[in-house]
Amino acid sequence: MAAPPETVWPLLLDLERIAPCMPGAEVAERVDESTYKVSVTLALGALKLVYRGEVAIAEADEEGRRTVIEAKAAEARGQGTARATIKTTLTAEDGGTRAAVVTDLQLTGRVARMGPGIVEDVSKRLLGEFAACLSQKAAAEASTPPERTRPIGGLRLIARLVGARLRRLFRG
Repeated sequence: MAAPPETVWPLLLDLERIAPCMPGAEVAERVDESTYKVSVTLALGALKLVYRGEVAIAEADEEGRRTVIEAKAAEARGQGTARATIKTTLTAEDGGTRAAVVTDLQLTGRVARMGPGIVEDVSKRLLGEFAACLSQKAAAEASTPPERTRPIGGLRLIARLVGARLRRLFRG
């Protein structure tokens, strides 16, 4: 990626912002600081699958720029399941960032019966699209000058707190 690790790292930890980079993925709601309910729609030829589950940042080592993300989901209609552990390590390279990603993926159901070759091809394509999108977002952030911050006044602080509480109240 063209952006430095200092720019990519916080983006990598913001699952709500990077979820749209994964084709068919959508964050439904935030459970807590590191866990999100998600849905993923996957089209494999005539087969269209919808998975619903959770994604959580299990580890985030800022010094080593390493994350471990755990995902588990079940087919919305069907018996299939998916579990993944995604380990990502960022390193500085040629003025930008190199992301090494290792995924342990376990599937059951209709997708698993398609065979490892098809699953591997689809996984590589999805990861490629995700990486390209993440790279674009990181490059855009790296080229945007930082906003000037101003002190928060008492009324603005109270208004933000009340607004946040009202949003939580009406969400559930």
